[in-house]
Amino acid sequence: RVMRYIVHESPKGSIAELAPEAGESLREAGDFLDAMVSAPSATLALRAEHLPPEFLDLKTGLAGEVLQK
Repeated sequence: RVMRYIVHESPKGSIAELAPEAGESLREAGDFLDAMVSAPSATLALRAEHLPPEFLDLKTGLAGEVLQK
């Protein structure tokens, strides 16, 4: 799938903000990896509303899996 980004410029370089289509969110660790690899900047920003609810539920292991990638 094609990821969309909004690129913000800062004094320290560019920041790519993931801008998914309405209703889209990152669901699996692979989705996060795809977003990181295809970002047009070394810095990636994600908004909380684009994260699935289970991301912050430590029992699911999703956050840990993403952070270990």
